[in-house]
Amino acid sequence: MHNLWIRAVCGSLETRIRYSSSLGYNTFPFPDINSEQRNAIKVCVFNILEEREKSSEKNFSELYNINTMPEDLQTCHETLDKLIDQCYRKEVFLSDEERLNFLFNLYKNENEKSN
Repeated sequence: MHNLWIRAVCGSLETRIRYSSSLGYNTFPFPDINSEQRNAIKVCVFNILEEREKSSEKNFSELYNINTMPEDLQTCHETLDKLIDQCYRKEVFLSDEERLNFLFNLYKNENEKSN
């Protein structure tokens, strides 16, 4: 979700994303989550780190290349993505476009509340 948000609101330089704390990080709408969700996210993150460690001889470009990414690492990321999606809503998002529309609506509603 965050990567999608950053790509939409911060843009890119050449083929890399342009990260801006004021445009991207500080505006990213993340819902309040409970301790169970927070702990589940931590478990997923540690699982990702463990899977990376299993392939420590590879650099990030090898680890995250669609053709060479270890299957278990990909599964860990997919699990985390689903968990993060569920922090926003119970219904499954059908596309990144739907996710982005949801994020922009959430951002708009949060700003209207604060004004």
